[in-house]
Amino acid sequence: MIRGLVVVSLIACGAPAPSAPMHNRAAAPPASDLVRRAERALSDSLASDLRRPTLAPPYDPSGVRARFTEACRGGDAPSCWKAISIDGGDSAALELARQNCLAHDLMSCRGLPAFTADDAPGAAGRSRACQDSAIFGTCDPRALRRECAAGFAVSCQWLAAYAPRVADWDAIKARIAPLARAGCKAGIAAECRALVLEDSDDDTLLALRQLCTLARDRCAVLGRRYLRTAERARARNAFERACQYEAKPEASCLELGMAYLSGQLSEPVTGRGQALIDWACASSGLLRRIDPGCKRALLPAASP
Repeated sequence: MIRGLVVVSLIACGAPAPSAPMHNRAAAPPASDLVRRAERALSDSLASDLRRPTLAPPYDPSGVRARFTEACRGGDAPSCWKAISIDGGDSAALELARQNCLAHDLMSCRGLPAFTADDAPGAAGRSRACQDSAIFGTCDPRALRRECAAGFAVSCQWLAAYAPRVADWDAIKARIAPLARAGCKAGIAAECRALVLEDSDDDTLLALRQLCTLARDRCAVLGRRYLRTAERARARNAFERACQYEAKPEASCLELGMAYLSGQLSEPVTGRGQALIDWACASSGLLRRIDPGCKRALLPAASP
């Protein structure tokens, strides 16, 4: 990993210059200060707020994302990957990560999300043709093989999935977890999603924690995983984060509310379970139609 990578001008290499002027380094705080501010903003944003989703506006990740983009502009390459991974992504951080990638920083290439930067290394693994099994025939497995050999975990995963009969399949498969583990720890959401699909329970837990923290994604999956191991306090925290902070939290809130009403989890405040169910079922016509939890929980006889 390259920390503090200076985002370079690529004019000399024939690539277009950034459309916006570079950050004024002389006037800016040191990159380390910017990174600390970004990490503190992320940590602060993880605090539980039981007013959500019923009594407070939906969570807006833009403030935390902007902090990481600021650190990215200040020259910290990993902050670019995190700004990209936070829900909604950031176009400025994406362009800076692309420039770092073209300047031969492999981790920045790996930090680029799907369907972007078809002019940068790792493009095959990010392409719609390779990521969509319905149109895989237009994806070049030779390109995936080259990218896998270069260190792209996602490309290794697609190659293993779509070429199961190649002689070196075991070697290809064995590359995925170590690569994805390192990328996930560094804050690359795409590699966390690759890691979730691997066989190690420890890797799955790492990936789910990272995705829940950065992208506010898979939090309910993390909660179910904790329930299976009877870690009820952690399960409740993960489900609450899903309910409070996901972009579309109705299904997660309904699941959590039912867990509270059934006694599977302990309510943080009395009435939390029923309030979540009432909100989720009122907010989503689809849930009212297809989820038996709504009908069951809204019966007059239902009680915590």
